[in-house]
Amino acid sequence: MMAAAKGSPDKLEGAILVLITACVASFVVSYNNTALITALPAVKLDLDMKAAALQWVMNSYMLAAACLVVVMGRFSDIFGKMRLFLFGVVVFAASSLALIFVENTATMLGFRFLQGVGASSVFSNSAALINVTTPTPDRPFTMGIWAGVVTFGLGVGPLVGGFYTEVFNWRLIFATDVVLLLIALFLAWRVEKLGIVTPQPEKRETIDYLGAGLLVVTLASLVYAVSHGHASGWTSPAIMILLVVGFAGTAAFYIVEHRTKNPLVHFVLFENRSYVGATIAMFVIGFVLIGSLFFFNLFLQSPSSLHLTAIHAGLAVLPMTIPMLLISVGLPRRLERHHFRWAITAGMLALAIGFGLLSLSTNQTVYSEVWWKFAIVGCGLGLTFPLIPTVGLRDLADHHAGQGAGVVNTCLFIGAVVGVVVGGLVTAEVGHDMVAEAIRTVSHVPGNAAELAHLFAHGAPGEVKQALTTFSAEDAAHIRSALADLEDDTFDAVMIAMMIVSFIGMIASATLMRDNPTGKSA
Repeated sequence: MMAAAKGSPDKLEGAILVLITACVASFVVSYNNTALITALPAVKLDLDMKAAALQWVMNSYMLAAACLVVVMGRFSDIFGKMRLFLFGVVVFAASSLALIFVENTATMLGFRFLQGVGASSVFSNSAALINVTTPTPDRPFTMGIWAGVVTFGLGVGPLVGGFYTEVFNWRLIFATDVVLLLIALFLAWRVEKLGIVTPQPEKRETIDYLGAGLLVVTLASLVYAVSHGHASGWTSPAIMILLVVGFAGTAAFYIVEHRTKNPLVHFVLFENRSYVGATIAMFVIGFVLIGSLFFFNLFLQSPSSLHLTAIHAGLAVLPMTIPMLLISVGLPRRLERHHFRWAITAGMLALAIGFGLLSLSTNQTVYSEVWWKFAIVGCGLGLTFPLIPTVGLRDLADHHAGQGAGVVNTCLFIGAVVGVVVGGLVTAEVGHDMVAEAIRTVSHVPGNAAELAHLFAHGAPGEVKQALTTFSAEDAAHIRSALADLEDDTFDAVMIAMMIVSFIGMIASATLMRDNPTGKSA
């Protein structure tokens, strides 16, 4: 409970209003992603999407957020936190309204990218607004509430998305965004009218546009190259050019940031071991959180595995999301800060164990054999997600806290992008080889075997169905059987990748994070 003695009643009431405003907008940002994940199979069928395009429904959003969350945080220091928060809410709401009516893949991906732009501004400024309006002694409490709301959004999203998809239409996910963000805009108007957030004069500082541009180009080039490398060929001119641009951009960004007076990222932050450990750990959490939910739902709803409906798939992941919510809300207040390191390490171990057990699943697995494995993953996420930012930021100087938080959040979004990309890459590598082997064993191949293998591994549902009609009934049945086995083996391979990354996070947390805060260092 917030301590009234630490501030005037007006200030406390204002801080509560800011907290509610930030939490409503942040809930939408977190809920939107996991709700849409549950709906992805329906989106794929409705818009007749290819597998690669389906991944970009998530990646276009995450990539925009990853590229811009640091930029938006920096802009808020210059132009004002409330102004940038409102910008993010308006962009996200307008994009959600447009997504209700999309009819093709291109517009879906375009407006999802714009949603990511809005999300980057909302996410980077919500916590900052809470921080500057809450009395210092009460900040851990209010930040804990904010983290709990974000976690709740991530947890309830699959269930709501499944309900909408099954009972109504997946487009209602975006309609809900619009309604909630209109409420957030009204609350923000009240905050502005009451003058709760002190207007922040524009600072006469040089904006690091070059650094921002290099960051966007570098991340976009690398992510696109990795996600399309298998389909286009790793040695194809387009992929090679993108990889060169990405690596050259990384080097250029490092040089520019060291020579700029007001850099986008102060690399002095990385002289702090706990901060380095936190950035690695947050990357891991982004990787496994969105990546696992993405592939969990594909596995749960696949006709060749559990074949659950969308709403049942949302219910099926509750053993993961409920522990994640309960632990993340209750644990931080019950732990001394010097215990955070080992709680995070234990959480990473739980993630590795849970993913390792899930990798043993087959297309004959029943739900009673997997729900408790989801629960182990949920416990791991609950032990890690709310604690990592505190460990990373507690030793930073106040004038670097905003930028430090922006970099940590960037690692979360980049991890989410890479998690889906790597999972898709693993799926493509395993799936392509299995389908190619199945085609080699049929009696007659009606066309180019390599092209057919690529189509079955990467094509849209309509394309796969049409291609199967060109085979004899017996050969088509053989390929369908191979595609069913493909779902099984690719899911197992993705879970092993998640397990390996979780082990990396465990090692980084145990070796880099410090047990006790030792004062401001950067």
